[in-house]
Amino acid sequence: MGAEFFEGEVSPPVVSESDPILLETLDPDDPLMVALRRRRRRIAAVLALPVVAGLVLAGLYLFAPATFDQLLGRRIGLRAAWDPEAVSLREEAWPRLLADDPESLDRAIEILEKAHARDPDYPEATSDLGLALFLRASQIRRAGRAAMAAGERANAKIVELDRALEDARGAERKRLLERRASLADEVAAANAKGEALLPKAAAMKERGYELATRAYEGAKTNRHVLSVLAMYYALEGDTIRVDQLIENIDLLGGRTPLAWLALGTAKSLGSASEKKRLEALTALDAALDAEPDLMRARAVRIEVLEALGRHEEATKAIEALKAKNPRHPAVASEPGSGTPSP
Repeated sequence: MGAEFFEGEVSPPVVSESDPILLETLDPDDPLMVALRRRRRRIAAVLALPVVAGLVLAGLYLFAPATFDQLLGRRIGLRAAWDPEAVSLREEAWPRLLADDPESLDRAIEILEKAHARDPDYPEATSDLGLALFLRASQIRRAGRAAMAAGERANAKIVELDRALEDARGAERKRLLERRASLADEVAAANAKGEALLPKAAAMKERGYELATRAYEGAKTNRHVLSVLAMYYALEGDTIRVDQLIENIDLLGGRTPLAWLALGTAKSLGSASEKKRLEALTALDAALDAEPDLMRARAVRIEVLEALGRHEEATKAIEALKAKNPRHPAVASEPGSGTPSP
């Protein structure tokens, strides 16, 4: 039996890397030990590759964003850098957005159109263009409504004149007819102005919303982009969506001045209760504490103070706004120039 047992080739013992006792008995220069060390180094190198690659990519993303975009970002849809000229144009437009008067907003739109053309994927520039469009649209819409209202008032006077003309004679009748003709011209001019402005405002508002939502789809965790969209819904009176966006902004790190403005605007609309108006005032004060040059917040605050019957404070707020930007519609002397609220 013994002879049969030892017949044939005998396999060498299998050495496991997890058997330290056996490994310690081997000579370090033994070919088996050398092979094991090489294998370990290869495994360690392979295991380290993801860590090293991650560190390299993180470094590129933070410190060389343009290189990151060129090597990887464009392939995976993750941008680390935006067109430098677009960034510069956005910075140039921002003070004009804050100023909020028609001339400044029109200029901001021109600048941001250029920024958007240079880098359509730059979310802040895209959302700012949307913001400029629907802020300006709200002014134009108010001016259009004011024109139509002026036409209605002039038409009411024509109705009164027609009654008076029934009994008027001689010079008096001639005077009334001349006055009626003048009022008819006013009605025509006012209606023409309103009919021109209201569709323009609607088109600007629609494009602004499209841009704001496009920016949001590409940057749902960007607080500024969310704040712009909240401002749109505030101007539209959609308080539910404003509240939802504000909740998301809070979760992402806190409210921006624009988010406070959106909240204050939403709470001040229409026949808001005194409690809502006081909440609006708190939000608007927070917006101005964070950004004193946010003229839209100053203008809405004036309206809230007037609605609360705090006329002395409103007068002081008007003077403060006038000192900051005398061209703002809330304090401009030109009638029908439009006020900031929707």
